[in-house]
Amino acid sequence: MKIQLILISIIFIAVINGRSLEKRDASDVRVKLCIPRKFLADCVKLYGDPAENNKVTCVPARDQMECLEFVKKRQADIMTADPEDMYVAYHLENEDFDIIQEIRTVEESHSAFRYDGILLVKKGSNINSLKDLKGKKSCHTGFGRNVGYKIPLTKLRKHELLKFSDDPELSSTEKELDALSAFFEKACIVGKWSPDNLVNEVFKKRYSNLCALCEDPAKCDYPDKYSGYDGAVRCLVEGRGDVAFTKTYHVKKHFNIPIAQGDTSLTASSDAANYEYLCEDGSRKAITDPNPCSWAQRPWQGYMSNPDTLSQKPAIQQVLSEYFEQAKTRLSKDEAAHLQIKDTLTTFNTPEVIYPGTHLFKAQYKDVIERDGTEQGVIRFCVSSEIELSKCKWLKRAAYSRDIRPQLECVQKDRDACMKAVASGKAEVVVLPPSLNKAAEENGLLQVLTEKYDDKDLFVALVENDLNQDQIKEAQLKLDLSSPRAVSAALYLNSKRGVTGCPNTLTSRDDAQIRIVNAKSLEVYKNTNKRLLCADLTKMTLDEVQTCNVDYSLPNGIYVNKAESRQARDNVRHAFTLIGEKFGSQGAINHVFDLVGDFQPGQKNVIFSSDAVKIVPEAPANIDKNLYNSIHCL
Repeated sequence: MKIQLILISIIFIAVINGRSLEKRDASDVRVKLCIPRKFLADCVKLYGDPAENNKVTCVPARDQMECLEFVKKRQADIMTADPEDMYVAYHLENEDFDIIQEIRTVEESHSAFRYDGILLVKKGSNINSLKDLKGKKSCHTGFGRNVGYKIPLTKLRKHELLKFSDDPELSSTEKELDALSAFFEKACIVGKWSPDNLVNEVFKKRYSNLCALCEDPAKCDYPDKYSGYDGAVRCLVEGRGDVAFTKTYHVKKHFNIPIAQGDTSLTASSDAANYEYLCEDGSRKAITDPNPCSWAQRPWQGYMSNPDTLSQKPAIQQVLSEYFEQAKTRLSKDEAAHLQIKDTLTTFNTPEVIYPGTHLFKAQYKDVIERDGTEQGVIRFCVSSEIELSKCKWLKRAAYSRDIRPQLECVQKDRDACMKAVASGKAEVVVLPPSLNKAAEENGLLQVLTEKYDDKDLFVALVENDLNQDQIKEAQLKLDLSSPRAVSAALYLNSKRGVTGCPNTLTSRDDAQIRIVNAKSLEVYKNTNKRLLCADLTKMTLDEVQTCNVDYSLPNGIYVNKAESRQARDNVRHAFTLIGEKFGSQGAINHVFDLVGDFQPGQKNVIFSSDAVKIVPEAPANIDKNLYNSIHCL
């Protein structure tokens, strides 16, 4: 009896400490919503100024990864989250997060998952098990996509039907393409198989049967009649393929099958009886069956909170739902989309606590993200400070969740030790500033990628229009000596003026007749007598920046061991090019991880330059490395 009373007391204390689901009035809710800083204005427009006592306060973070950290540390209460963010949360501390609300489509608000990945076959075909798929012609949505690529790979691998090469020199992407090419006779898998155009072309020639069913096999890219969810169905129905990997929604759309439960306004077309879903156990189901057999599902996105919000959960759900609907009229479509809100979407309350892991396991989506298993190697990324190590670890999480392979592994050493580690095979890659390009070569390193600045991001020299050549050669300079790029421009201009010497004694004077500035600041000089001073010491008007500048900046380089194989170098190129494409300043999902913005307040140029806009294969063509090293006394 005493033991029972003690247990009851413990439960009671836990409840009053805020872990219960008791209902509270929504008017009492005060909740902090974390938002990537690039979308802060949209958040404030919907929820109100953070300085006011609003129900929802917008808390800006660097990106989604920092929002995860804020929610975990109680610096924020909730955040919007994709399944990939939930995957990162699961690995941070699964039970420190709760999927408080799902964001579903209005049309499929009854569905437990965003979509079901299925395999569509013709009724009466000789495909009676997963083994029977070998040697068949397959139709896919596209390269790298969930239901048409990732899910089939995951499941066929799970059943040991795909044979993956054990060649350590092959990238994970090529291993997948090689396995699919050997398994299927022909296929249509459009898309960009590698961010490197040359590698993409090589892959498509090497595994050409994976493009054979496409409308344009030679291009094997979007747009294509047989690409996408509808295209995969069309590929099967028109007799090009034997199987189609797509999702149930588009099968229903194609065959006029009602989407919503209880919808009697539609009647399935007569063709629907000629097709079936192939289940993972080899059985089949009619495509009109309201419970189709799915290979795996993609979970809904949603709002994710920490356990401290449990006592207010119903009230918070009510507030989020109210604002969600208001956003559809108060914000533009783009502004609303930044907050994961669209006219076609609605909220769905989760009645119980749902941990990220539970959400992912139920959909079998964790397996989809981790489909490379434990066999794939890693890229050991050497960094040189505590803050760089922290950034590397968050980059690693974001990159892996967003399908960038090989996986990164972060190691910390000082910069010289990092060069030696790459040279000796104890690390695979290091990012180095241009001041170390000569040292990198002397250590046996090879630059395989480089950062790229915006085409308009150039340093120029400004002079008065009436300054003559003799005055130009003798004039003092004014520049920001803390900017390596401004210093490089000044040293380059000096070399053209015949002002050389090592060590260089570059100084800046406020009364100087030549100013080294970034072209972005030229607007203030428009109605003045200022002119651009070119490298050949001639003068041009301020609108001639592209042809008259003194920019001589070498960006940071990404280096590997020169002795590494071509394939090992390609692995690094592939991973870091994708990192730039996804997370760079022009990246498609740089709100997930901001590669070049301030990593922490005031902390610029952490690993990567804050001025960089891309990661590209070639260094600037107009920069002579020997001259660069010479003017910098390297």
